[in-house]
Order: sequence, then structure tokens, then C-alpha cells
Amino acid sequence: MLRAHDSLALHLCSIATLALGLLACGDDVDPIEPATTSVGATTAPTTAADSTTGPCVDGQEGCPCTPGGACDPGLQCLSDLCVDVGGTCPVGSAGCPCTMGGGCDPGLACTDGVCVDPRG
Repeated sequence: MLRAHDSLALHLCSIATLALGLLACGDDVDPIEPATTSVGATTAPTTAADSTTGPCVDGQEGCPCTPGGACDPGLQCLSDLCVDVGGTCPVGSAGCPCTMGGGCDPGLACTDGVCVDPRG
């Protein structure tokens, strides 16, 4: 026969096991969200040209805007990146506008309306 303190110990053990099980089910990692940096650290967004062998030229599609905020003809400067909002830059692609809901292709994150690689 169980004594009162044995029953209490069994009850507390059951509660602890349940609590640990619930904590283990959580997923705090969001693969889409960019990693945070320490205070004062800055990172530059990755552009389409970062994944190619050539340098990214200011004003070209997927590259930073010129210091005056301009881009090559047919492109617009959004979030300091030159993007084609006329339809040839696929929405959700790297260096292109995010979807209306703020989505991007896998591995990209929407930053200020432009899809960028969060890994920098």
C-alpha cells in the first residue's frame, strides 16, 4: 500500500516528466529568420551578385544603389538595392521584391521589401 509521501513523490515525478516533455517539443529555431548580431555589429545584405564570380557594380540589378540612390534604366532603388519592379525580376528571388505577404524563395528572407540571403 502506498503511503501519503510516496503518493506525493509519484505525483511530483509525473508532473516533472510532463513538463520536460512539453519543453522538449518546442522549436525555438526559425530557419527563415536571420541570425542576430551583437550590439554595434553590422552586416551587409547579400545580393544576387554576391553569389557570382564578378564584383557587384552599384546601380545594377541585385546590387547596391549608387550613392545618389540611382539604378540602371528599368530598375528602382528599394532598401538600397536595385531591383526590377517591372516584372522581369521574379518576385521572391534574391535581390527582387518580396511577395505581397512578405515571402521569399527558400533560403531567403524579406528585409525591407527585398529578398536577401540572411546568412550574409
